[in-house]
Amino acid sequence: TVDLAVILIDASKGVLFQTKRHAFIASLLGLKQVVVAVNKMDLIDFDQKRFRNTEQNFRELGRLLHFDNVIAIPVSALKGDNVVKESRETSWYDGPTLLGALESVPSGESKQSEPLRFPIQWVNRPGSDFRGYSGTVASGVIERGKTLMAMPSGEKAIVDEIVFPGKKVKKAIKNQAVTIVVDREIDLSRGDMLTDPEHKPESADQLAVSIVWMDKEPGYVGRSYFVVICGQQTNAKISAIKFIYDINDYSERPSSELQMNDVAKVTLSLSRKVVFDPYSENKVTGSPVSYTHLTLPTNREV
Repeated sequence: TVDLAVILIDASKGVLFQTKRHAFIASLLGLKQVVVAVNKMDLIDFDQKRFRNTEQNFRELGRLLHFDNVIAIPVSALKGDNVVKESRETSWYDGPTLLGALESVPSGESKQSEPLRFPIQWVNRPGSDFRGYSGTVASGVIERGKTLMAMPSGEKAIVDEIVFPGKKVKKAIKNQAVTIVVDREIDLSRGDMLTDPEHKPESADQLAVSIVWMDKEPGYVGRSYFVVICGQQTNAKISAIKFIYDINDYSERPSSELQMNDVAKVTLSLSRKVVFDPYSENKVTGSPVSYTHLTLPTNREV
């Protein structure tokens, strides 16, 4: 859900393996803006040449990972040099402070033209005379009088009311948490989704997934996991490990297992179909998470 990554580099060590891993994960998450905080500048006596060398090395990395905007800042957190205020020790640097860079980066704006995605988090029934569907708008706009489609059932209904905390509103936009009341009873429960009938999400039980393995227990083909995507919970198995990325040069190499911190491309076989979008199109509806410590930014290729 973020617009920018701050990557910390030790000025005395430069770009390390860990730096490449963090940058690669930021790239997998679709981030295009990166602030590189070259910290501990006091350990190298605020040496301009060494800072520029680190900056250049990271910019080369950024071009490989297709970052649109990289801001490198010489920082010493020990006394706050270039954190909030400009440092006297870096007279050769004319860029922003770390706080200044964060304040100047434009935030991602809600695109009202995106297809509507409203995952149901809770069916709200405080009494027999009220039935609403609560959740957060993942993308697009919900408006009173608009026809929506329930997924996966395919039933259609018209929006009667949009209930915002303490009041009723005419429309709801991305990231707003609301309760939707429709004109008739339809088959909807937690994990289902209200969508734009003209631009429906995908549905499948086989997914190609970019995965960061974060469990100490290795991952193997055939093992079962619980996977949740937008409230939809299902069983899943790793049916294939296509390859693991070599973080040193981002090349692809074969592997029969996933070790902690591996970044890989795998195929997941689900016990039932789930509703989703490719991650490149919608980060909310394209991000499964496993109960067994899998972190799965997805980019469906099936």
